[in-house]
Amino acid sequence: MDIALVQDLSDLAPRLQDGHNNEAGLKEATDLLSKIDARLKEQPQLVTRLGATPLPAILARLLRARPHPQDADESTLDAFFPMIRMNALVASRLSLDNPSNVTKLNDAHWPKIALGIITNAKHLPEENWKKEVVGMYSPLISGLGTLMTSKDADAIIVSLATEENYKDLLKLASTAYTPGDWMPDADYARVRGTIVGCLWEILCALSKHPDFSLSPGMIEEMLPELKFWTTTSDYPAPGNLKELTKEQRLQNLLPEITILHSVSRVLYNFTVHGKVDWTGLAGSDTDLKAMVEFLEKPGPPAWIPQEEWDPSTKEGVDKVVAMAQTNVGQTLLLTIGHVPDASVPAWLKERTEAWLDDPSMTHQGLSALANTIHDGDAAIKVLQQRDLLPRLLKLMTPEQSVQNQHALLGLLRNLSIPKENIPKLGKPVLDGVVAMKPWAQSKDQVEQLQRNAVLTVSHLVTDPELSAELLTNEQALIELMMLLARTRNGTLKAQVVDLLATAINALPAWPEAKNAWRILGSDDGIWVCLILGIDDGRQVPVLLKNSMKAFLHGLTCDGGNRTGDDGEPEGVRVQLERAFARKLGNTGATGVDSVARLIAPPDDVYKIPEEVQNDAVKFVKELGDKRMTDAVEKAVARNKKEGRPVAAAWSA
Repeated sequence: MDIALVQDLSDLAPRLQDGHNNEAGLKEATDLLSKIDARLKEQPQLVTRLGATPLPAILARLLRARPHPQDADESTLDAFFPMIRMNALVASRLSLDNPSNVTKLNDAHWPKIALGIITNAKHLPEENWKKEVVGMYSPLISGLGTLMTSKDADAIIVSLATEENYKDLLKLASTAYTPGDWMPDADYARVRGTIVGCLWEILCALSKHPDFSLSPGMIEEMLPELKFWTTTSDYPAPGNLKELTKEQRLQNLLPEITILHSVSRVLYNFTVHGKVDWTGLAGSDTDLKAMVEFLEKPGPPAWIPQEEWDPSTKEGVDKVVAMAQTNVGQTLLLTIGHVPDASVPAWLKERTEAWLDDPSMTHQGLSALANTIHDGDAAIKVLQQRDLLPRLLKLMTPEQSVQNQHALLGLLRNLSIPKENIPKLGKPVLDGVVAMKPWAQSKDQVEQLQRNAVLTVSHLVTDPELSAELLTNEQALIELMMLLARTRNGTLKAQVVDLLATAINALPAWPEAKNAWRILGSDDGIWVCLILGIDDGRQVPVLLKNSMKAFLHGLTCDGGNRTGDDGEPEGVRVQLERAFARKLGNTGATGVDSVARLIAPPDDVYKIPEEVQNDAVKFVKELGDKRMTDAVEKAVARNKKEGRPVAAAWSA
């Protein structure tokens, strides 16, 4: 019976020719589709069986029989749209949780034909389209939405994601529903909200793999909903608001939430793919001002009675608004970051800088400022603002939210890159970073925050005075060493080791930095960290270079061996001998073995720079530790090929 229905439909399809279809044939097709839909509804297991028949291709062929709204007679349209409704229902049932059928429908071009019918509605007057979105077009919109949000729909999305299709759909979606257009019929409002939501779901799906850029004109189609959800906007209340019941008001609110959610997702998708006309957006004050105002004062209009919302409704609205604020903010901030400083409107700079003093906008203000720093010159220019640094220092407290700390440290990382800025940032910023406790275990889930703190301090401690400040700050050193022991992130680990090496290399000789050298000479903890970095650093030549230079610098700039308060010998040389004698990890190898591998590597996997090998030779000879000397002798003899480049230096 099921196959017979498909065969009857197949026999009928050729008689329904594009533009020449007849009312009787369309009604017969509708009847057959209705029977197939009923069978699929009764027996869902038939989906795979019927999908293996020509049914997907027949559905597409029937859609091709579409009349054109602008020139078809009324009776043909009246017969055609019931057929579309059943066609879309059958296509939806076939595609539900069935990737194979989704592929077959796409191969038959069903989604493309369906989208063509929907976008052809642009020829209708706007008022007609507003009515028909919940009338004759609604099943097709719903069916296409089901296909495009199904599993394995990427091929459909890629085939339909053209700029022309997107503009047409965006125009239809914004025409179909005007924010604040609330209606007394709660059922109609619910259906309209569902179908408008489907249109926006299609737009969200098409924005996943865009090969065109979102233009200011497209963004303008989304602005009404952003303005609706801006508490300071003067969006008018519906004239019939007082006549609506609580249920009617809630049903009318749903499309507003759905569209805001979709608008923010569309912005997010285009933004993360870098497919935004950044220059055009930077030049559109209309778009920018709407986005800024939404960021500053997000929320429903004052005339919406929020006291009627139950806790779940309030929670849902708050969640959508917060997500939209994040996505809109990302688009705005990246626009600032993608265009030259001269292209950012002056009013926007003033507005975003004022956010630094607004607790609810601090994160966005810091991020906006960071995004204006494209190079060293820009960093110097930003720091020249007379009152900026005091405002940043005021924010450098452990009480700041993790989000704000993340943005603040990202900004400071950018500001600290030019050497010219380091004296201005100085000890207050170094102390401020340490005071924020960015390397505490509680921040381990935000590794980028920890990395920003490490990189900021790495830049600062190239200054000799600041290197001494860090190396005499016991709390900071403990937190850095504990972070190094905890983290499994190889990049972060290398950056911490490099920070310690950089600080030691910048440290003035004894006695100018006597206190720092006393600390380095009283415990081997920091030196063990640098030794651990040797093996990790075989893939990072700069890290190897800095670590070896730190060992040499320690030997030559320390004040020599001395006696500690407990009567035990102290000094960098003593601590280095202890550190290199320690076993590393579970292999039983020591730091001595690590140095021997540097000088005469046992394999060709990593090419050790000759400068590093020569520094290692100098270090071994300067340290004069017999265990290390013997280990290197054996390594050079054992690995003659690799040892040859440093043989001359070793025997000299």
